[in-house]
Amino acid sequence: FRSGEKPREEDVAEAGLALLAGNAEPAQKLKVAVEVSSNQKAPIWLGELAWWHYLNGDYQPAADFLSEAIQQRPSELRQRVRYAWAMIELRRYNDALGTLGQVSSEQVQSEQSMAEAVAHWRAQEVDTALADYESALAGHPEWENAMWTKALYSPGVATDIQAMHEEREKRRQRAKAAAAGQR
Repeated sequence: FRSGEKPREEDVAEAGLALLAGNAEPAQKLKVAVEVSSNQKAPIWLGELAWWHYLNGDYQPAADFLSEAIQQRPSELRQRVRYAWAMIELRRYNDALGTLGQVSSEQVQSEQSMAEAVAHWRAQEVDTALADYESALAGHPEWENAMWTKALYSPGVATDIQAMHEEREKRRQRAKAAAAGQR
């Protein structure tokens, strides 16, 4: 992205890929251009740019950009869920859960449930985390695909999902053994 140009949708992906490659300059220039843009899609682009920062491990800028995008487009539920993911990485679990509590849509329900699961898991609320984990998996088995999760979320999310999977399996085995012992 070049300074002085009007931002375009494709500029977001280009700046994001540059960011992941270690060049933050295009993302910085694009953020400035998007903030002053009169394009109706500017808040969406800001949210997308935020997600590239999240993927790069830059969680505070991601949260800041998403907060700004949400202020401009409060009805964009996907931005709220992404904001919650950033809050989780910043260890602000209550803020993440509060944000997720404001989201009610089948469109993002599975992702919302998994974000809740991860927030509860990290907050050491294991039973609640496992219930949310089960809810996220219902009809969405992709969450158990570590490669998929690692590609789309932080490394910690993939680790947490694996840990929840293992805890669920341990509990199933204990319940199975207990049922077999009662016979």
